[in-house]
Amino acid sequence: MKVAEALDDYVNTVTLGPANKKAALRESLDRVRKRNEVYFVLCAGFVVVMFVVAMVLIVRHAGEGSVWAATSVVFGASLAGMVRMMLGFWREKVTTDMLLELSVLDDAILKEVSRTLLERLGGSGSEKSRGTSRATS
Repeated sequence: MKVAEALDDYVNTVTLGPANKKAALRESLDRVRKRNEVYFVLCAGFVVVMFVVAMVLIVRHAGEGSVWAATSVVFGASLAGMVRMMLGFWREKVTTDMLLELSVLDDAILKEVSRTLLERLGGSGSEKSRGTSRATS
């Protein structure tokens, strides 16, 4: 589950009767935070391993220009991809932490903040523009 999915569940789910949607939102966001933390640490570990392997290859084959070039291309592209993934996880972490802190707000205000944030994340933040909403009991 991602932040946008948790927000979509909070904003666009209609409940029949009393429901503690704030608690469900907090639980969802906490799961997202924990999952992203694991992925971020894994990515950081892979970056460190890739750097060490690249340095070992370069040092062991210092006189061979082809090894230098191949190592730079392969590990450079992989490193750029890993850094991009880490930035995405970090951005989602910041959003999740912010929403967890804002969850103490009044329900109407939190719903409006969540709807606005969901629209900025590319989700469907308003039931009117979406045309549908989910109902739960």
